[in-house]
Order: sequence, then structure tokens, then C-alpha cells
Amino acid sequence: EVLSMANRILGVDIGSYAIKIVEIDADRSNQRITALGQAVLAESACQMGEVINTDLVAKTLKDLCKRAGVVAKTAVVGISGTRVVIRTSELPSMDKQELDAAVSFEAIDLLPIPEADLVSGYVVQGSSTSSTGEVMNDVLIGGAYAKVVETATRVISKAGLKLAAIDVDALATERGLDWLIGLERSAADVAPSADEAHAVVDVGAQLTELSFFESGRAKFVRTILKGSENITTAIKAVTGETWEVAELAKREYRLEGQSEVSDDIARATEEAVEELTREISSTLEFYQLQSRLSRLDRIWVVGSGSRVDGFGESLVEKTGFEVSRPELLSIVQRSVGEVKLEDPSVVEYGFATALGLALHQYHKPELALNLIPKKVKASKLETRKDLMAGVGVGVFAILLVGVWLLHQRTVSSLNQSIISHQSQLTELQSSLAKLAPVSNLEKSIQASLTSVKTEMAGDVSWDKLISSIGNAVPGDANLTSLSLTASQGGAAQSASSTSSLGTGSISVVLSFASCSQQSPIDWLNSITSVPGLGQTWVSSSTVNPVVSGGQSCPGYPPAGANANEVGTGTFSSTTSAQLNTYLVPLSTYVSGVVK
Repeated sequence: EVLSMANRILGVDIGSYAIKIVEIDADRSNQRITALGQAVLAESACQMGEVINTDLVAKTLKDLCKRAGVVAKTAVVGISGTRVVIRTSELPSMDKQELDAAVSFEAIDLLPIPEADLVSGYVVQGSSTSSTGEVMNDVLIGGAYAKVVETATRVISKAGLKLAAIDVDALATERGLDWLIGLERSAADVAPSADEAHAVVDVGAQLTELSFFESGRAKFVRTILKGSENITTAIKAVTGETWEVAELAKREYRLEGQSEVSDDIARATEEAVEELTREISSTLEFYQLQSRLSRLDRIWVVGSGSRVDGFGESLVEKTGFEVSRPELLSIVQRSVGEVKLEDPSVVEYGFATALGLALHQYHKPELALNLIPKKVKASKLETRKDLMAGVGVGVFAILLVGVWLLHQRTVSSLNQSIISHQSQLTELQSSLAKLAPVSNLEKSIQASLTSVKTEMAGDVSWDKLISSIGNAVPGDANLTSLSLTASQGGAAQSASSTSSLGTGSISVVLSFASCSQQSPIDWLNSITSVPGLGQTWVSSSTVNPVVSGGQSCPGYPPAGANANEVGTGTFSSTTSAQLNTYLVPLSTYVSGVVK
């Protein structure tokens, strides 16, 4: 069935390596893929999932849409990376206005992003009844740094498209997978499983996103700072070839023109894949322990980076779970015919996210976040109100002049009405005079507000700092101690103190138990995502090789070629943080009203 062209919408997935797009023709009951395409980005365009050069990315997107035959004028774009976060929270059932306010405060507390830089959104995933009979909402809260949202917005605008929503890539990937799975089950006449628990592993060029879903609800997302480029780097190191040659060899285990498989390339690829799947396995174990999840039905693997030979097998070996891939190519071929891509097989791996973005308003709305800043929405709403008000005033003026010209006697009646209203106004002013005590009460409230602002200014949100540091701890390391000391004007204050500090600095000293010498490197890479930190260094690092009778790290062999790298070790790190980055907003104490 051919749907209206007005219902076309484009999903735009901007990765570190390439842009992928999927166009659908849709309404609430029917969705059909009409176009898709991929374009490789220049090296300077994106890094770690974030747009660096908006003009270059916008031009690439515009050219790609033209080549793919896209006719949609409206787009949904996804964002990802370490500066995009989602959390879940349980809140009592309330009306939308109250829920908006409650979630705004909840987002500031839950998300490790400074309030001044935070853009957030939420959606209610479902509800349940507590043991006391109270109805509770399961709220999914998403947030990102404003700069990430702004650059994505500019890309869509410069590409000549209208922005419908900004969603989180991990949620869009799940939405695309669920749509595909639904088609497969419908074709096989199999009923969906309402309580399935699964993980989605999305392997990109520079990042790997691992997300968990239970009974159709998002629970947890973690970004791992490794991707398929780590495999390319390992091959480049053993061959001495260029990046481009190593990238091609990654899929064939051989250099171009060679007929035999290279043992060096195969070994380098296998070791890099093992390192990535080991970190994925550690995250799975962490989530299961944290959430007390007793089972995990399967792992879905997507992303172009997961195409490397041996990745799926290594993941099965490390985790013990069933690993599945989506069947997208056959569905696309049925919809659009021949897929005009250099390598059509990439459709199976790389387009689930773009598909899910296109389905933003048509499938699984309980997973559809929109991080378009509220100020932009409010501006559009006010413009519409002003326009309607202007039209109303114009119409009223025309009618008034017409009535005056045609019925002069109405003027006399209006004068009488004005006199009557003036009399009513006098009575109203008299009534207002009786309410003078309200003015005194307002002054008292203002004085109390000033007192609260004076007493609470400069309070430090220690829990937000500790949460930010905790989120940056590598997957194969355990934080064994954390010391925080804040100072201002020469005076020191520990994290347990409650008096106000204002601006100053925080000395941060941490100790870790780790599984390899890679952990300090991962720590230094990931701690840069914590805002407000100064220079960070590792002051000491030791590793204990496995010896007879000793203990190795979980998931590592007790002996073998890598035995000297798999023993438990320790390292410590020291840095400093700015107090003003972690000050508690005054709005926390004055209900968001600061005058």
C-alpha cells in the first residue's frame, strides 16, 4: 500500500565513521521503508560520537539524501557518547504539570551533567502499584550536554531538513530491533514475549554502547570507549601498513593481493576482539549484580563494527548467552527492491539505529525521548500565540469600525457600559484595599527567601561528584578508596561537612584494584568525561602476575601466554575538581523561584 508523501520521515544516525539514513512512509498502523543510504565521513567530522564540524557533516548528509532519493523534509536525529546519559526513576502518579516539575528536579540530581549545561527530557514507560496501594510511574529520564544537542540541531538545519525530535541512539536501536522482531514473529505467527530481558550491543567505530531492557522498558545504558577502530589499530601495528589498508584487512585477515591468511593479522584481530568482548562481559556481570537480574534471555548484536570475524563467537564464549542479529536486509529488499550500497550486507548490522529514529513517533512511544531544548519549544509556542493574538486584534478592530459606522447609536450604549464598569472598578479597588495584609505577607516571604539564599549559597553536591567519578571507573577495576577534601581561602573541609564553601577546589585521591595495566589507561581516558576536573594522573601502578597458588582476575585464564598480564593489581590516581562545578543550585531550596 502506498501512503501519502506527507507521511515520509527520515531517521539520521551520525556515527564517528559514517552517516546512515533510513526513510519511512508511515502512519500509526502501517510503516514501510522507502529509502536508505550510508556515507563515510571525513576523519575530522566526528569524534567519539559527537559532531565536530557541522558544515562538513551537514553537506555529507545533504548529498547522501540526494543520492538515496530521499523526499522527506522532516528528520529525527540521534545522539550518543559519554556526554549523553539516561536513568530511570520511580515517581508517584501526578498530573503532567506536576510531573514536569518533579522530573526537572530529578534530572538535576540523577544525571552527572552540570545544571547549566543540561538539556533533559523524559517519558513514562509504565506504572505499577506499590505495597501501600500507591500508583507509581516508571519514568525514563534522558539528558545531554547542551553543546551536543546544539550541534545536532545545526546539522539538520544546514542540511535543509526540519527537525522533529532529538533522541538517544540506544533507545532508537531498541525501537528498530523491536519493529523488526515484530515483523518476523508476525510472519511466523509467534506471539511476542512480554517479560523478555535482553541486552543490545551496538559496536561502532570508536564507541560500543551496551543497553539493557526488561519487559520492554529501558533499564541501563553504558558507553565503552572502544570500538572496531581498536582492531584496525592493532592490525596496523603488526603490518606497518596505512590505516586504509589495515581497515580492509580487518575483514579478510589478509592484505590486498595476498592469497593466504596472515597469522599476524589473525592474531592481532583475535586479541583486539577478545579485549572488547571481555569488557562487554564485565559490564553484563556488573549489571546483573546491580539489578539482581536472575536471567538474560539473549544478546542482540548490531553496529558495523560487529561484522569482524570471530566477534559473535567470542561474545558467546565470554558471556554464555545466545547472541542474535536482526534480519533487516530481506525486509529492506522487499520494500525498496535492490539495495544500492557497495556492500548490501552492511544493512544487517548498521541500520537498526537509523530505522528506530525514523520510527520515533510510530513505534514504542514509551522509549521515545525528545531532547529538543524546552526554550526552543516555548519560543515557537509564544510566536504562535502572538500571531493568533495579532490576528484577533485585527479582526476585532475591523468589526468595531464597521459597527461604529453602521450603528452610531451603539456608541451611546458603549458609553453607558463604560460608566457602569467604572463604578464596578471603584468597588473592586475598595475590596483590594481590604487585602493589604497580603502585601505584608509577601514581604515576609521575600525576606525568608533572601535568608535561604544567603545560608545555602555555595553548598557542594558531594553525591553528584562521587557519582560522576564512579561512572568513569573502568569496567575491569574496582574503586577501593576515595578521599575528597575541599578548600577555600586556606581552610580545608572534608566531604562529610555541611557548611557552605562557595568557590574553591576539591582534592581527589582514589585507589583501585584492577585486572591489568590497561586499567590506568582506561581510567585516564574515561575520567576526562567528568566535568570540572583539573590535571589527572596515576601516581602509582602495580600488577601481580599469576603464580602457582595465586589468584587471577575473573574471566582470565590462570596460566598461559598472557599470564603475566592477568593478575590482580592496584593503582592510585590524584586530581582536583572545581567546587563551583558541583555547587547545589539555589533553586533546589527555593522551589525553582529565584528573584
